[in-house]
Amino acid sequence: MRTDDIYEWLAETLHTQRELTREDIDETLDTHAEDALFLLEYLVTRGVVKSERRGDSSIYELVDEQEFDEILAAYLEESTSTECPSQSTNQRDALPSERQMVVSAPLDLQPDIEHLQNEHPEVNVQSLRRAIGSLLDNAESEVRLAVPFFEQSGLNALLDEVTGLASRGIDLFVLTRDVRNGDGYSHTNKCRALSKLHDLYTANKQVGATFDIRDFGSRISGHPDNPSRHYRGVHQKMVISDDSAAYVGSGEIRENSFLTNGEAGVLTVDDAEVAYWSDFFDLFWQNAKSVLDQVTRIESH
Repeated sequence: MRTDDIYEWLAETLHTQRELTREDIDETLDTHAEDALFLLEYLVTRGVVKSERRGDSSIYELVDEQEFDEILAAYLEESTSTECPSQSTNQRDALPSERQMVVSAPLDLQPDIEHLQNEHPEVNVQSLRRAIGSLLDNAESEVRLAVPFFEQSGLNALLDEVTGLASRGIDLFVLTRDVRNGDGYSHTNKCRALSKLHDLYTANKQVGATFDIRDFGSRISGHPDNPSRHYRGVHQKMVISDDSAAYVGSGEIRENSFLTNGEAGVLTVDDAEVAYWSDFFDLFWQNAKSVLDQVTRIESH
């Protein structure tokens, strides 16, 4: 289920019922409930939605309809602008002809971001979500992703673009960390997200297209009373499309990056810069271990 569909259901239900229970969300959205809860908790921090306990249930009540509509409209407008209406390349967002600044900010700051861009009209600025979407949509042979903290919520926001990659036969190489030696809730979520990415890609890919996931990361085993410590891994966030364009920055394919975090980066189409970032990616890739077999054994649901 696309993130857009989840949020549209959330908007319609809150407008109609004014409140939602956690049970309502789980029953309707099943494995996608976490995406709705992520947005709801964000709206709680903004004072747009109120959260309270009633007996054994968590209740989310709409309290500021106007700001709720503005925040959802900002997200859905951004989402609509990234959608690829067909697989014809002339209907996709074209890659820029020169370097772009890539930014993301919490949805409630979008008016301020627009004002900032108006104050600096000489600077070419693109949103993180659109930048990544355009790189995926315009790939002709291969895409390299460096995504240390990949999450399914981010994948849900780019389902059309990823499906398009597979159906066009684009090779996809995913570099991450802590799949082999990680633990805890975040590790489980990342592994499930990678499994979902694998399932989505292989279900739609053309014969001959290559898909691989590699893990660059190691941990030092500590004293039995202390947890292991991470000492070697990838932290760079990168999307490289063929050898023609590359995004490098703080944001990656996570709903936090698209929705609630401040993120900054650059999308470059300079041949020398793209070649450098491609070689930089490959340096880690060549020293990473494939975890594709491990990921495919994980239940993505």
